[in-house]
Amino acid sequence: MASWKKVIVSGSAADLASLTLDTQLAVAQGGTGATSLSNLITMGTHTTGNYVATLTAGALIDLQNNTGETASPTIDVDLSELTDGTGDIDANDEIVYLDNGSQKRKAFSEIDLSEFRNSDTGFTSNAGDITGVTAGTNLSGGGSSGGVTLNVDDAFLINDGSDTTTGTITAAGFTTTGTWTFDEFTSGTIGITTVQDSGTSFDDNDTSLMTAAAVSDYVTGLGYSTGDITGVTAGTNLSGGGSSGTVTLNVDDAFLKNDASDSTSGTITAAGFTTTGTWTFDTDTATVGITAVQTGSTFSDVDTELMSAGAIKEKIEAYGYSTATGDITGVTAGTGMSGGGTSGTVTLTNAGVTSNVAGALIDVDSATGAVTIAVDLSELTDGTADVHSTQDELVYLDNGSQKRKQISEIKLSAFNNDSSWAADQTAADMATLFAAYGSGVTFGDDVTIDGDLTVSGDTVTVNVANLNVEDKFVNLNNGGAASDGGIIIEGQGTALGWDESESRWGIDFTGAAEDDTTITPDAYVSCVVTADDANYSKNGNIKIESSDIYIYVE
Repeated sequence: MASWKKVIVSGSAADLASLTLDTQLAVAQGGTGATSLSNLITMGTHTTGNYVATLTAGALIDLQNNTGETASPTIDVDLSELTDGTGDIDANDEIVYLDNGSQKRKAFSEIDLSEFRNSDTGFTSNAGDITGVTAGTNLSGGGSSGGVTLNVDDAFLINDGSDTTTGTITAAGFTTTGTWTFDEFTSGTIGITTVQDSGTSFDDNDTSLMTAAAVSDYVTGLGYSTGDITGVTAGTNLSGGGSSGTVTLNVDDAFLKNDASDSTSGTITAAGFTTTGTWTFDTDTATVGITAVQTGSTFSDVDTELMSAGAIKEKIEAYGYSTATGDITGVTAGTGMSGGGTSGTVTLTNAGVTSNVAGALIDVDSATGAVTIAVDLSELTDGTADVHSTQDELVYLDNGSQKRKQISEIKLSAFNNDSSWAADQTAADMATLFAAYGSGVTFGDDVTIDGDLTVSGDTVTVNVANLNVEDKFVNLNNGGAASDGGIIIEGQGTALGWDESESRWGIDFTGAAEDDTTITPDAYVSCVVTADDANYSKNGNIKIESSDIYIYVE
């Protein structure tokens, strides 16, 4: 069985599954002094303390398999051995029961009847003193024992011209089915089968009654309402009114049309007041008829329409007028300027440039008058020294904006690649591009690459005496799925590599080659752990816990 096996060393505590000795181990040395353990111990002679020699079945006990040295006795309680109780149970007799799993006993007189299941008998604690039921007026039936039934006489439920029965039926709990028949108002009868109550849909028929709530729902549903107005009287400048039915009030024409002969006064509240047609107003010399009111941004230059406040604001702002104000009180001509003022329209005039002098990289065609100024980059000093990529800068236009940038910050990919340079060119492509340097490309001096170097091909050979790599971790099998990999020492062909099938490092002593894609280890590297780890449960791995040493064995 695969597990960690303890290595026994001096001072270790042994935990052995089995141990075979070549000779007997004396009792003084912790042994038995015998070659076999069969019948080696005599109970009571080689042991101390109590032990069970035999088992005997007592009252209410049954025993099975209770003989023999290797027997496993079974002890059962046998209640069938109890003596049959032929006498009546009295209050002092006791019953054995389990109190939530705990064995207990209790006298019958201490057990409440309510604790028993009463669903099959229907016993109750109710008590009464009625000894008989006698049928009264318009009733029949009754009795003094068992289930008693009372019936209402038919004469009491059906009342016609020949019936003189009087009395009252209390409706509480009174249930009817079928059709109730009532005398119709004029002649004949009508059968009522249902009662419409609140919350149900109204049904227009003569076979059902309606509760008060149902009637209220139906009336209010029609839009009717109640109030306490008993009459409407027409006041000043009004006519109409009334005390019943639909009432109408009319405004007198004299109140709406005011002329020289009208002395009516009063106020019309405009809320909800709607007009159509033409409103006539007096002007200084005549009258004007207003037919509409302009709102929003639509403007019409007419004298027959009024404008709302919002429409007036829209029109003013459409002209470009503004309510903005400033605090400038005057404009004074400065150097090279003339004019100015403190009121009205102010004009400033350029007095003119008296002289233009060309500075560095600037050409001027005249000192005065209409002068042309141009940038002349030919005046730049010729740079004879090599360009320093981290110090020298180029001037350029960034989408029209003048800027400068260090040469080391400019990517080659930004230039026009007329030489067909590419990051993934083969050696043949490079040879064509550098044909001027011979059939191949050889750099005779140190080469420094500031950026990343990507080489695509089958083999990269580094012929150097010493290979120095700054990176602390070398990534093999970059971008690939989990697989074998490692390092090969040429000559004998020794390989140290990762065996993916075994999930551990292995060594191939000889025969490994540079084009191998898998490793076939002759041996595996043993790893040391300080706690159980399934990843290291491999043959030969070592675990150290406290002062004990374990080797994993599959």
